[in-house]
Amino acid sequence: MKRSTLLITFLVVFSIASVAQAEKLVLPVSMAGVERDGHRGKATAPRSAKSLEELRSLLGKEAAKKLSDRIDFATHDFVLFQWAGSGQDKITAGVEGERVIFNYKRGRTRDLRRHRQAFAVKKGLAWKVQ
Repeated sequence: MKRSTLLITFLVVFSIASVAQAEKLVLPVSMAGVERDGHRGKATAPRSAKSLEELRSLLGKEAAKKLSDRIDFATHDFVLFQWAGSGQDKITAGVEGERVIFNYKRGRTRDLRRHRQAFAVKKGLAWKVQ
């Protein structure tokens, strides 16, 4: 009885630790307070930056300054999705092995909205959009 309880406890702790580790591979980045740059883009073609300098050229000096405390470029890259589509459009991020998968799901409504979502992806990880 003690062994089975110990084994179950170990498995629960191990699974929680692995989920916590997977969550650190890709993190959402808040774009609150950052003005839009006018670039429409496509939901399946994100733009990315691997350094603060690339972020400045991507979004401008002021936006990069506001985002500099939200992302650590020593450990993560910045991935920005910016598009126009249904108000129900969504992009979710998941981890499969050593790859980050971004899933784009189209909304069913016909209202045209501008969307912008950003993520921090751990450096060295490959990512793709489905």
